[in-house]
Amino acid sequence: MKKKQKRITVARRIFKSFMNLIDNSVRNILLILVLFFAVGQWLQIDFLGKLRTKIDIERPLAENEEGRISGDIRAKRIILQQKGKKTKIYEGVRKFEATQFTDGDVKIKVKNKGLVLEPGFLLGAGESMRIGGDIQYAYWKRWGLTVGGTVPTYSRRIDLFRGHLGISYAPYLSFIPHTSVFGGIDSNKSPVFGIRTEF
Repeated sequence: MKKKQKRITVARRIFKSFMNLIDNSVRNILLILVLFFAVGQWLQIDFLGKLRTKIDIERPLAENEEGRISGDIRAKRIILQQKGKKTKIYEGVRKFEATQFTDGDVKIKVKNKGLVLEPGFLLGAGESMRIGGDIQYAYWKRWGLTVGGTVPTYSRRIDLFRGHLGISYAPYLSFIPHTSVFGGIDSNKSPVFGIRTEF
């Protein structure tokens, strides 16, 4: 028990020394990055504290399998595999419906474009490092249109708030499927860009 307490004390001293070496702006950036990815990972965990099941969607068909529909819902991807046919991949899927016909053929109807209201948390940069939130209101596959606002990390003054219009793109990353990159123009006509995570 004493050894464990000693290790914790040493770790705290090292961390404190490290934080004293860097200025406030860099410290804010590091802390925000840690918070961003901590929140992102939390969103992938269910209420039992276990990681959500990851489906191996690129596994080839076995000899006794005629077809398979597999998907990663958080990453918005559905895959249809049928023997003798080309594999179909549907990106940016919010909803889907699979129908099997009498001849054994399977068709998938997907919703991967339209209007939505998907809130997100932002970590961005423009004239300074900024944090904020947005809402994605329209999407097409992995692309989206967003409207939001940010404040600089160095101040809590509400008069430094800036709204923005942006475009987001969510690459297929199974370990952080909720994350996307965005870019846009803020209310000061300045470019803003960064990363966002969906709630």
